[in-house]
Amino acid sequence: MPTLQDLRSSPHPAWLWDPERLRVVWGNSAGIEFFGGETLFDLLDRPFNAMEPGVEEIEALGSSLRRGERRSRFLYFPSSG
Repeated sequence: MPTLQDLRSSPHPAWLWDPERLRVVWGNSAGIEFFGGETLFDLLDRPFNAMEPGVEEIEALGSSLRRGERRSRFLYFPSSG
């Protein structure tokens, strides 16, 4: 599994989510651009629709993962354009 340092420089979008609040708390440059942001603050302030498939998956993972457990998922966000 890639480390946070690996994800920082990845050309692919990567995020760290707060599954209870359904908010992004960190994203790499590609992840910020994916949602049309210019800085991490744009991403931190972005509200997400709980009915969106990617957000539903994050919510489900948040309730099923144990502390310290990590999983990678491909997420679908139709609203990202």
